[in-house]
Amino acid sequence: MRAKVCVVAAALAAWAGAASAQSPQMLAVGMSWVAAQGGSVPSGALPTGFTPEGFLYSCRGTVENGVHLGKVRPGLEGCLIPLGGNERPVRAYEVLVGQPQRWMGAQDGQVPARAVDVGRTRANQPLYVCRGVRGNELVPGKIGAGLRGCNVGLGGREVTLAIYEVLIQ
Repeated sequence: MRAKVCVVAAALAAWAGAASAQSPQMLAVGMSWVAAQGGSVPSGALPTGFTPEGFLYSCRGTVENGVHLGKVRPGLEGCLIPLGGNERPVRAYEVLVGQPQRWMGAQDGQVPARAVDVGRTRANQPLYVCRGVRGNELVPGKIGAGLRGCNVGLGGREVTLAIYEVLIQ
């Protein structure tokens, strides 16, 4: 368990150094959501992950009567939302912009008390932004009541990561 936490910490430290060097627009105060579509990422978007192809950004869109969280980057067809075992592309969505508050480590479905409530299931349960490491990627996703970890989309499938971080206030 400790080895996995160290891997997450090392990946996050590497990402933070790259993000601060390449993203001066993150100096804005606060966070908000900006409308986008078709894989576009607005200016000032907050990188919340990375892949070998580039930074990933947290996005949210309406699916099955809920507002669910996913990932987007230029070159994708839209916001890819993990839901029902698959990644679902949503062409009209919102992207998180601004300066991050803080991330807190969690595991096995835990949601920190100060997690930022940014989405809803169709049963009106809150969803929160999370991110976790899988291979050489740091992937943003969602966590909420009834989920056993950070649910992310990988290779067209919904995957649950047991060790993750949650965006907090």
